[in-house]
Amino acid sequence: MARAFVLPAARSSTGLVFALVLTAVVAALAGDGAGMSRVTGSHGLLFSLVLTRGFGQSALSVVSLTIVGKWFVRPTATAMGIYSVLSSIGFIVAVMLIADMA
Repeated sequence: MARAFVLPAARSSTGLVFALVLTAVVAALAGDGAGMSRVTGSHGLLFSLVLTRGFGQSALSVVSLTIVGKWFVRPTATAMGIYSVLSSIGFIVAVMLIADMA
């Protein structure tokens, strides 16, 4: 199911189209988040959760990795390592903040 979101984002993340892909994925995720507040039934909630997972966890992940790959011309091993560490720290901080709110 996630491949339905990943492959279009990956294939269209080349050249100058990249900024448009990033904008479209973020806009779609924001639209889904706004639409989720209006869901009343279980089918609508399921559909919205699938869109959230598809745009947020799949397509946005591909786009964020593409940013690092396209930004650096030289070998990207160091850049990807730094990206991985910063992403991990970001997720840890996010989980800690959410835990404090609960």
